[in-house]
Amino acid sequence: MNYDPNAFNPYQAPTDQPYQQPMYMQQGPQFGYPPLASRGARFGGAMIDSIASMVIALPLQYSMGVFDGFPERTANMPFGEQAMWGVIGFGIWFAIQVYFLRSGQTIGKKLVGTRMVDADSGQVPPVAKLVFLRYLPVSVVSLIPGVGGIAALADALFIFRQDHRCIHDLIA
Repeated sequence: MNYDPNAFNPYQAPTDQPYQQPMYMQQGPQFGYPPLASRGARFGGAMIDSIASMVIALPLQYSMGVFDGFPERTANMPFGEQAMWGVIGFGIWFAIQVYFLRSGQTIGKKLVGTRMVDADSGQVPPVAKLVFLRYLPVSVVSLIPGVGGIAALADALFIFRQDHRCIHDLIA
């Protein structure tokens, strides 16, 4: 067995450095982890995924009269109807993306060249974990009147952390 003095040692004494990157942030093949996706790539992938869902959802909503009397009707839409459209929107997203999630990529992530991996193992998580821990909790919270928009904004703003992970990443 060869000894590598530069190898990561989890039992080493603390250093005088105020911050040491966690294992999932130590990028490169020597650590077994891919590089972190840039903020721009993550934003681009999310935008493409949103547009893909809107291409189906908006014509459906238009045909169902959601936009009749806009903007007053949509501003005063009952919570039950908002929740119904939230569930329909999540169903549309799921129907479009479920095939791609097996590779750890949505359509948008595939187009921008990023992938979702588990922070501990570096492997693609199971589809159920991605759907029920990464996407569904934030989608449900975003439907809560008043605080939903703030929670969704806070989730998105977490991208500016050093590790580029949002709240939905931390939950998953």
